Amino acid sequence: PMTVTDAGAYIITTTYDGYDGYLLLYDGPFNPADPCLNLVALNDDFGGIGRSQIPSTLDAGSYTLVVTGYANDDAGAYTGTVVGPG
Repeated sequence: PMTVTDAGAYIITTTYDGYDGYLLLYDGPFNPADPCLNLVALNDDFGGIGRSQIPSTLDAGSYTLVVTGYANDDAGAYTGTVVGPG
């Protein structure tokens, strides 16, 4: 879960530790039974395998970030940052 307190431009970045990750942003909750519901944006590879980035203009409110592997055997640690006004 992620709370945006101030509307504006945001950049969400994740770096994966040795695997091919995938980043998804949802407006509100994430429902694994319906993964397209509330989907705002997604990114697989930003600048190559091992990094994802979503630039997005967001309104104030609640969002959900989902970090997953591209393939079934893609898993591991990751780091992430969210840069924006609030």
